[in-house]
Amino acid sequence: MIKVEFSGASNFEAKKISSSLVNVVKEKVQALNEASGKIAYGILSTEPLIAKNPPEILLDSAVAFLAGILIFSMSAFVWEYFKQ
Repeated sequence: MIKVEFSGASNFEAKKISSSLVNVVKEKVQALNEASGKIAYGILSTEPLIAKNPPEILLDSAVAFLAGILIFSMSAFVWEYFKQ
């Protein structure tokens, strides 16, 4: 069993990617089976599971704030070092 994960901007885009992916893999497996002369692989597909992944605003803001303090502190130290 192979699990494939991908992301899209919308539900429509995710379903479009999923159906395209299934069609391409089915074509490749069919070509492989025809080349080998026997049925070695099969494809079973289901509807994609669509899960929303909202941004974590509080965590992102805290990381940006700490990064800003770090950059400001480092630039202040560098400024003081070269000022002398």
